[in-house]
Amino acid sequence: MQQDKIVLCETCATLNLQRSDFERPPFEPEGRYRSVVLTDTLDNLLSRHLYCPLCRLFLHTLQKNEQENASFPTQTHLSTRWEVQWMQSSQEYDPFGTSEDMYGSALFPKLDTAESHNNYSVQLVDDCDSTAFLRGRVPANTVNLLMVQGWLDSCHREHGPNCTPVALEMPPHPRTVQDPFIVIDVQQQCLVELPIDEEYVALSYVWGPSNWPRTLESNFNDFKMPGAFVKHPLPRTIADTVDLVKALGKKYLWVDTLCIIQDHAMKQQLINNMDTVYGHAHLTVIAASGNHADAGLSGWSDKAERTNAVVTEFIKPGLRLGVLPFFDFEIMLSAHAQRAWTFQEGLLSSRCLVFLNGLAYFCCRSAVWREDIYAELGNLVRPFEGANTLGRTLSPFPLRQYQLQVTAYTYRKLTFASDALNAFAGAHKALARAMDNTRFWYGMPSSVFDWALMWSGASGERLTRRQGFPSWTWAGWEGYITLALDHYSEFDHEWLLYWTWIDWYIADEKGNSTLLWNPQRDGTKKTELMIRRREDGRAVLAGPSCDDDDDGNGKNGNDNNDDNDDEDAADDQASTSKSSEDDDTMELQPCPQYGWPVEDNPYGRLSQPHCSPPFPVKTSTPNSRSVPLKPGTLSFTTVVAKYNLHSLSTGPILNNMNRSQTQRSDCFLLTDSEGRTCGVIWDQKMLAVDSSQLPIEVETIILSYAAPGTKGPFLLLDLSLPSVYKASTASGHETKTQRVLGEIHSWDMLNVMLVVPTTSPHQDSYPTYESRGIGLLHKNALEHAIAPGAHWKEVCLY
Repeated sequence: MQQDKIVLCETCATLNLQRSDFERPPFEPEGRYRSVVLTDTLDNLLSRHLYCPLCRLFLHTLQKNEQENASFPTQTHLSTRWEVQWMQSSQEYDPFGTSEDMYGSALFPKLDTAESHNNYSVQLVDDCDSTAFLRGRVPANTVNLLMVQGWLDSCHREHGPNCTPVALEMPPHPRTVQDPFIVIDVQQQCLVELPIDEEYVALSYVWGPSNWPRTLESNFNDFKMPGAFVKHPLPRTIADTVDLVKALGKKYLWVDTLCIIQDHAMKQQLINNMDTVYGHAHLTVIAASGNHADAGLSGWSDKAERTNAVVTEFIKPGLRLGVLPFFDFEIMLSAHAQRAWTFQEGLLSSRCLVFLNGLAYFCCRSAVWREDIYAELGNLVRPFEGANTLGRTLSPFPLRQYQLQVTAYTYRKLTFASDALNAFAGAHKALARAMDNTRFWYGMPSSVFDWALMWSGASGERLTRRQGFPSWTWAGWEGYITLALDHYSEFDHEWLLYWTWIDWYIADEKGNSTLLWNPQRDGTKKTELMIRRREDGRAVLAGPSCDDDDDGNGKNGNDNNDDNDDEDAADDQASTSKSSEDDDTMELQPCPQYGWPVEDNPYGRLSQPHCSPPFPVKTSTPNSRSVPLKPGTLSFTTVVAKYNLHSLSTGPILNNMNRSQTQRSDCFLLTDSEGRTCGVIWDQKMLAVDSSQLPIEVETIILSYAAPGTKGPFLLLDLSLPSVYKASTASGHETKTQRVLGEIHSWDMLNVMLVVPTTSPHQDSYPTYESRGIGLLHKNALEHAIAPGAHWKEVCLY
């Protein structure tokens, strides 16, 4: 449309939009931010969009907001109202080291319904060479290689040669795993050994069903001949990447299906070390669009994809507005983000060049630069990113890193269930380095095992059993997983030492029980937290120094902390740790862990009277079975107790709980021998029973005292507990309280696991259980368990 013939509809014309409206921040003048400037029905919008350019942009924005709703728009939506508000433009970027008044404004249309989103907006878009602060810009007709090279150069110059993340240390070179390390020579079009000190580019993509060439022992020599991949044409995604690598002036490319001999004995070893391959890549190209290897790099060779990537309209001469992609949201919907194998490839790569829906995006550990927004602003802004966006997270806390990575990984899908740990192997190796080289057992870190056990299905997610893995690990279940909250490193370390008591053993490959936590055996380093001191000179936590392997700390040791130590010290530690999250250096925080093993105390725990388990500890060393255990079986001694299980909607709940709370399908009540509510189970790996079969008698394993991170779900029940189970009226029982991040936490709740017996043949005189739920139990309820009552028991858990 010619700019001098633009006509807006009567409704849009009343807005009287000027360029200055979009150039100034949304809170100028006062009262403009989130002000509704237009409201109408969808029916009217559909009737006007054919001739009004602003209506077309509003409709396109609403469609992008509702793109997960396949039926939008239909006749049923015509009467739905929608509205437009002023808010900040380029909302994917967080002001960092600059004032928010440098931001521009954008119009955010949104359906007037509770389920609708407003991720997308209509904002100012200038030419492709615009350098205005976070200004939208029209992409060039082809991928701008000078811009891409500029991104690479800027990252090297501003972020360092490795752009190394805080929690993922640089692994050894892949040549230490596979020597020679095989790559594609993009100039000679064949496989070669990577020369020493040469850079290479890696490719991350979705292979999908295909009969394209793969390297086998039978064709390996043929593929090493110059021109091999001219004779054997490559799928379009790989071929496009070869062209891209050449265009960037690079020579070597690593692609899994061609650079790993698929039927060679070394294949599994390289799969287990993907952190080395992607961690050392100069650049990783991510083909985010397309669900097969012949889809190509979106926007590289198919110019039509670029034409449709950014929708723009002139609404008056000299005023061009557009709808820009919301990168975080769109990559989450991509085929690449649905596949579990591709997760660690983005996570482990220092720099990624993403081809998504016709545009190129550069994602390193510190920035996201893109063709359609001028964001090359140094340290003035940083992207809002979560772990599922190419595995990125800015948190310097190792437990938070692990928490986010597992949650993001389990959101994705596997073709073969047996790959649940293979596809995460590189990620957990990288995380292990950040966690003082702790050993991982079936995807679970041994140094914080009591905390790691407190995972569950995400709200509303029905988990299904994945065979071949223990039930106690998230890898043993298919579905979206969430972990317990972490707090700050000092507190989590203290919780492990004082508020847990189980000495965990695990069956090795031969079925023999061995200590799960054995830092000397596994080469785990001692955390810095063991030797930190409070300002008053007393030990935060008694423990060995990094130079003393046998300090004699133990469950019966003498801890210098009084029961009434200054509660503000914990808040001071939290403030110190949390402030580093706001520091642009993002220094990696020390990782919590158990104490250093000493005789008769393999987990190096400390003790105070208020921290002791609800019953006297009875220790044993479960390693003298007449029949070997199934590899991966946990064996340990703890308190077990039986209770009745009710659905949340039919259990004994008071009227203080609203209907939405009582209809939660992932929560179940525990009641004691007198029918009183005493706990809750909130997981989706529950017994296969419907509400008509409840209540039923169930067995629970007492795991540890519940830290604040596991107490959230119990708030649903707080008002329905009888007085004997309320913290404030603990029926004469002493309740220890502690200030955590400014809030008082009472140590009156226990973490529990609901278990069921199995028919495993490897159980001799000890019953073997499987996990079916995680929850909380009031500690006083141990005195009111169903017969035979709460008692210590040696347990085998697979």
